[in-house]
Amino acid sequence: MFFASSIKIIEAQTALSLNLYFEKDTIDLLTPWSFKLEVLNTSDGNVLVYPLLVSSGYVAEYGEIILEKKHENDSIWENTKLLINRYSHIYSSEKNYCITLHPNERIEGSFFCMPPMQSIRPGKIEVRVSYSLLEGLKQERAISPPVTVYINEYHGNDSLAFGYLKKQPRPEFLLFPLFSMGVDTSDIARAEYLIKKFPKSSLCPYAMLYLNSMYAQKAQNVMLKSKNRDEAIQYLRLSKKYGFGSLEYGNSRMREIAKIVLNGLEMTLFKLYDNSPPLDLELEFTFPFKN
Repeated sequence: MFFASSIKIIEAQTALSLNLYFEKDTIDLLTPWSFKLEVLNTSDGNVLVYPLLVSSGYVAEYGEIILEKKHENDSIWENTKLLINRYSHIYSSEKNYCITLHPNERIEGSFFCMPPMQSIRPGKIEVRVSYSLLEGLKQERAISPPVTVYINEYHGNDSLAFGYLKKQPRPEFLLFPLFSMGVDTSDIARAEYLIKKFPKSSLCPYAMLYLNSMYAQKAQNVMLKSKNRDEAIQYLRLSKKYGFGSLEYGNSRMREIAKIVLNGLEMTLFKLYDNSPPLDLELEFTFPFKN
């Protein structure tokens, strides 16, 4: 279920309804933001707009989409900078990157992006989207009305774990596997510390998924470079261990990513042994696992 708000765009040449839908109206500080933007042509004529083409959940391929937020009682809207605008339309002609929106026709795009961890605090916030309809025409820029979102305050172990995380150089590292933001194994020790120090925290499944992904990558790196089989197998086992944790404690999205990672361990093993691994290791790392 999504929570929505809408507005009619009052412009000389358009009559559009812009709708912003948040999947949940109450989320934690570390919870990724999942929402949908919809543009509906409520006029009697055609309107030329950018397509809502989204890659990886947070990259807008055309036009410019800006997600803004402000806390309760604040007067200034702040760009969250959670969305990346690729502007690939600069390589195309207008006919190629614009689409015609017919009367009563709508387009929509789904977004899944990191939360603005460093700039939000518990309590009520308002979120809105600024959407560029056509390049170079400022009067054709639409702003949705705000959607109210409540940010939960962490307590107990969750509060301690989040406090530790925010002190790290890049606290967002814990979310990297959810967003395919490249591979960086440098925070492995931090993720392991979080699990060891705060084992009952709700942040642990994020750390488990991170370790599941990063240890799989370390095994692959060893396979490609040194081919040290003992070292690579150690990393494969650690990836498997934390992958099991992701499957048991993670949400549906985490479980799907963990399954993909676990399913790839066998491929790394086979390459490590030039496609002829020992049978016991093949059984150990073939997903779904036999042992």
